[in-house]
Parts: sequence; C-alpha cells; structure tokens
Amino acid sequence: MTETDDASGFPRPSYAVASSDSDVLDGIGLVLAYAEFFSLTDTNNRDVGGAQPAIAYFDGDPFAADDQLADGEATLHDRALAMLRVSLIDLDRMHADPATGILVDDVTMTGVVPTRGTTTSTTTVAYVLLGLRTALRSLSSQLELYSNNTPDTAIAATPLDALPIMFPGDASVTFSRRVQAIVLAEAHLLFDHLTDDTGRAFAGWSLATNAPIDDTDVLDSYTAAIRGLFAAYLATGDIRYHDRAVAVYRRMDAVFYDPVARIYSVTAAPVDSVEVTPLRFALLQSALRDIYELVASRPGGEDLEPVLEQRVARLDKLVLNGWDDRNDNRLVEWPSECVTFDAAANLPRGGLQMAERTLTGEIGSLEEIVGPGTERTPSSDREHDCVPEIDDAHLPAALADSITFYIARP
Repeated sequence: MTETDDASGFPRPSYAVASSDSDVLDGIGLVLAYAEFFSLTDTNNRDVGGAQPAIAYFDGDPFAADDQLADGEATLHDRALAMLRVSLIDLDRMHADPATGILVDDVTMTGVVPTRGTTTSTTTVAYVLLGLRTALRSLSSQLELYSNNTPDTAIAATPLDALPIMFPGDASVTFSRRVQAIVLAEAHLLFDHLTDDTGRAFAGWSLATNAPIDDTDVLDSYTAAIRGLFAAYLATGDIRYHDRAVAVYRRMDAVFYDPVARIYSVTAAPVDSVEVTPLRFALLQSALRDIYELVASRPGGEDLEPVLEQRVARLDKLVLNGWDDRNDNRLVEWPSECVTFDAAANLPRGGLQMAERTLTGEIGSLEEIVGPGTERTPSSDREHDCVPEIDDAHLPAALADSITFYIARP
C-alpha cells in the first residue's frame, strides 16, 4: 500500500498486490482474526456472542442481525464464517503436503501455477496449531475469555460442516474433520521430529530430506515449540504434548538464560549482545506465560512460580520499557536505569516500545486531572518508566522493528 498527499490533509491510499505468493502465516492470521469476529456474533457462545454487550451491537443496530445459520447473509456472522472457510480451505489446498498433511511455509506463484515449498519452521507449526485450535473453539462456541488453559471438549459439528469442502479423494470429509486432521499432523511433527525427549528443539523440518533444516540451538525454536506443544495438548488432551513442552522449557532455561545479565540470549549463553524483535518477544513472553499457567500454577509446579514471575517481570521491564532494574528493587531509578537516554533532550527512549500515550499511561502532564484554574505541569515521561510520551518522542505508541542489548560484564 502507498499513500499520496493531495493537500486535503487526508492522504489517499492506493493498493497493489506486491506479490501473489502465499505465506502460511498470512493465512493463519486471517483465520485468527475471523475466528474472533465469529465468536462475537455467535449467540450460542453464552459468554461472548450471547452476552448482552455483544448482542447490543449485532441486533440490527448498528450492525446487521443474523439468523445464526451459515446461509450467506450480509452480516458479520456469515462473512466471518465465509472467510474462515475460504482461508482454511485455501491453506489446505495450497500449503498441505499431500503425503503428510503438513502445511509448508511458502507457495510460489508463477502466473496461475503454484509451486509448493518443502520446508516448515517451528514458528509456523506453532502458529498453525494456535490458529486451528482457535478456529475450532470459535466454531464450536468454546472460544471464551479466561478459558484458554482448559483442554477443549469434543466437537460434534460446526456450522460449516453442512457445506461440502470437496476434499480430494474423499468427498465425505467435513470441514471440522479436516481441520482436526491438520491439527494432528502438525502436533505429530512437533512431537516426533521438531523436538526430542531431552527437550531439544529444532528450527524447522524439510519434507524433501525428511530431516531438520538446521541443528543449531536458537531461542525461537524453543519458545515456538513450547507454544505449539501446549496448543496441541489443549486441542487434543494428550498429556504427552504437555510433558514435552515442560522438557523443552527446562532445556531452554539451561541453555539460553544468562543469570548474570538476567536475559535470555538468542544463541547459547553467555553472549555479548541480544537482539529482540516483536516476534521474538511475543514467543518468549507467551512461552513463559504458558509454563506459568499450565505448570507453575498447578499442583506440583510451585517451585517454578517465583522463578517465572521474576523472568516475566524482567523481560517486560527490560525489553519492552527499556528499564534495566539493576538492583532488582522494583523501583525505577530514573534516568540511570533507562537503557537508552538522550541527555541533551533529557528524554528516555524506551525499549521495544518506542513511546506511550494516554491509553498506555501517559497524558502529557504530571497531574492526572487538569481542571479549570489548575496550572498544567508538562511531562515527557510522567510515570518515569523509561518510555517517553508520543509528543516528546515524535514516534507512535508502537513497537520498534528490533532492539539490541549489549552486555557489559564485570
């Protein structure tokens, strides 16, 4: 997409297809989005679409009401169902290896002729499992708040099962049956080939050589494996995936955690620098959260609870805010503990988060409320949390492409 300025103050966007190639993560992104949209309109989901706040939006004003059938009405309910169906069938037909059912990362288009790739990354497998589980939970009215850590119940049928998918070789295969088959194929790949019983995790799998694409220890392989294994466990109820995820976590903690710098490195610790991207941050934070919620908070896992609380707090403070709590007293010693600080402007530069605005805690004033006759005291970092306000940073309240930490050792 590009924008052109026509002097109106509102740039006009123009759209063009940059590439006709297909990336499985793009497709899974659509699945995740429309699964959540569908839940908001599904009145059978008592705690989401059937709750009064959602019904008030989708009862005909402001959004069109639906008869709760998959019958192609001009409603968000039916549009979400249609997008789920199209997205998942396209992923299956284009990306699924016919012999194994595994979704490969890429499909290259030459004109109208697709060429399927032969590799899949562990990150891809994790997000495929997360996306497919979300779709099945949404379509069976199980996608609810605070229910993510409960193994899913059996799915008898979904609204899309009445519509044929014309699966090659077996026209009787229903939509949900096919999605469940892909879940099992991805889960088996993650358990049988992308991890082992010592907790080792590999970066990806080559269908051409039937072997890992790389045997280097990399943090992202481990965090993605943990996420995917727990998703497989919750989708199937098979405890093997849960136990393997715990084994991967324990090896990850032994290999990548640097107790001196109190940071996870990308390759085996210790290292001199660590680069963190939004995806790397998301995978690591989510993996630690899953271990906390599915292991540490359960009977027998209590020894992990204080460790994980410290790990997650440190990760968020250091990577997201750019606050290096060197003495671990949970108090910001501003500005000396800000990892990036512009002394000339007397302004911290944050971490992966570049700036903050009202919704994230900054309001431009030291006072929370500035009433009539009250003098406003301007502030560039009201919370003194090392993240500047947008008007001073001249940057959005968004994540940077990456941040690199350089480790100085005694």
